[in-house]
Amino acid sequence: MLPIRPADMASTKVTIYDIADKLGTSVSTVSRALNNSRLVSDGKSRLIRDTAAQMGYQKRQIKRHAKRTILNIVLILPYREDTYMHLFYDPAQLIKGIEDGFGDTTISMNIDLDMGNSKIFAHKKSGNIDGVIFAFSDPKDTLLQILDSRRVPYIFLNRIKSEHNYICCDHRTGMMTLVRTIVEKRKAENLLFIGIENGTGVSEEREAGFREACGKFQISGKVSSISSIEDITPEFIDGIDIKETDALLCCNDYLGTTLYQALIHRNIRIPQDIALTGFDNSPIRNLFWERLTTIDLSVDQFGREAAIWLMNAIVNKEESRIQKLIAGSFIPGTTI
Repeated sequence: MLPIRPADMASTKVTIYDIADKLGTSVSTVSRALNNSRLVSDGKSRLIRDTAAQMGYQKRQIKRHAKRTILNIVLILPYREDTYMHLFYDPAQLIKGIEDGFGDTTISMNIDLDMGNSKIFAHKKSGNIDGVIFAFSDPKDTLLQILDSRRVPYIFLNRIKSEHNYICCDHRTGMMTLVRTIVEKRKAENLLFIGIENGTGVSEEREAGFREACGKFQISGKVSSISSIEDITPEFIDGIDIKETDALLCCNDYLGTTLYQALIHRNIRIPQDIALTGFDNSPIRNLFWERLTTIDLSVDQFGREAAIWLMNAIVNKEESRIQKLIAGSFIPGTTI
């Protein structure tokens, strides 16, 4: 006697048995494809999902028990040829924040580098992916399309993506805080912002915040941009009108520490002759006796809140959207 399938019962709902019958494949293959298993090829998974949608199949939304499951999370970190790009935050701090956010839920975290050819779906037997965190990286649209088609939740960190979920530093508020502090402490009237053209949008956001702050306090705010750290030459320093500039505001701490060394080399005293600030509260600050005044990037909070959102999306099946800006705290130093 053949086993009774759900389709043979009184319910009129489409089941995985119906989909398997229509496609002439096994029920287990259909089940794997609908659960985003990498044991099924992309082409066959797409065919099964499209057929299921055409037939009106509705997957049961079963919540996963947070303490009885292991979530497979992929953390994608940036890779850049310019090594200084890896010095503006502490990856261990980010990972700890993620682990804290998941709390009692056990996670298996895989690290991948964003090099334009992500391989997170390359190995079919390495387990299903439950969620992805893009930290300070900008993946190709093709990868996002794959994640969307498989209904894998993902979130961006420190990138403002209007069409996606993200948690980002409030760059503009951070620059407003720095400018306000300099104006109040030094009665500054002429400021210079120095940015780096790296295409991530971060320097541009901080520049916009600088311009807004200068407008609010009705002071002169000039802007200069460099393409790389190597542009900080003696000639660059000589081009700064120290007597007519009260403070230099750098788009990040690495640029700030590089400028600090270059200024000292030209016998320019900080902060006596000119004030100097960075941004990010980078680990590189700790390598110098004189600490840059800066804004904390809140990396641990990024990880913690991203993990909480992912856990709710994966375990509790919540479909809420998150687009959040985090105002980093002011970190006093000795440079203003």
